[in-house]
Order: sequence, then structure tokens, then C-alpha cells
Amino acid sequence: MDRATLLTHQNLSTEEPLEARTIVDLPGLHPAESALYDDLRRDRLGVRIRLEQERIGSAFVIDAIAALHA
Repeated sequence: MDRATLLTHQNLSTEEPLEARTIVDLPGLHPAESALYDDLRRDRLGVRIRLEQERIGSAFVIDAIAALHA
């Protein structure tokens, strides 16, 4: 997920339970994804922010995919 998507839908986020939290390194991420992940795991954007992709509206997803092909 990119930062813009997270920030646009932050009102749909929840607080991740401590026992579900993952703070391991993820070396396969692109630099922007890695920076966002680092901000999330260090609580720079809020306390244990969690946004599940199922909460993001399909219209937003369709528009984002269309923008990739524009």
C-alpha cells in the first residue's frame, strides 16, 4: 500500500492488537513502501495503525488501477 492510499483512508483504520503486530524487516519492498512500513512500525503516523485492504472502496481501487495504465 502506498502512503497516499493510507492517508486518504486513515479514517477507516483500526488499532492493530499488540499480539498481531509485526515489526520485522521486509527487504522486498520498494523504497517508498519501506519508508511507509518503517513509519507504521515506529508509530510515526499514530498508535499501531492498521488499514485492511478490504475496507478501501472498490471505486478507489478501480481508479488507482486505471491511473497506472494512463
